[in-house]
Amino acid sequence: MKNSLPIVLIVASIWLFFGFVNPHFESVKSLRLEKAQYEEALQKAKEIEQVRSALVATYNSITTEQLASLGKLLPDSIDTVRLVIDTNRIAQEAGMTVHNINVETPKDIGGAAAQGASLGSAPGFNTLTMKFTVNGTYDSFIQFLHDLEKSLRVVDVSSIAIKSGKGNLFDFELETRTYWLK
Repeated sequence: MKNSLPIVLIVASIWLFFGFVNPHFESVKSLRLEKAQYEEALQKAKEIEQVRSALVATYNSITTEQLASLGKLLPDSIDTVRLVIDTNRIAQEAGMTVHNINVETPKDIGGAAAQGASLGSAPGFNTLTMKFTVNGTYDSFIQFLHDLEKSLRVVDVSSIAIKSGKGNLFDFELETRTYWLK
């Protein structure tokens, strides 16, 4: 009998370990793993909140003048009258006159019709082509192009044709393209 008691106790302890302790221990391990995942998600949420707060602070620090400049750089709608007025103002500052203005129908660059086009890979904006003629000297034309380049509005000059005029005056026929957001 004395020899059977230790064997019974060993068997009981093995049964207790595999029947009660081990299942609860596995449950505790899975709960610890789940807790670690929640803590990691909570940490990421805190990081996202910090980034959000920084972005809100940056957005709130933008002045109305800066927002107006951004709106002029890439507006959310096209105002052809304002475009013509801005182009005419730039030409007058360079000592040139604008005439024969032709504004073409806007084109949807981001749509399905433009897939495979050179600008079709950048969806979300439209283009407007404007053709016009400026009259003046070559030096004033160079100044006009420089001022057009430095203006806030994004304008690409797609073609230039030069015709001689009286004396040192020339007629410069330009085709420009401007963009706006959809």
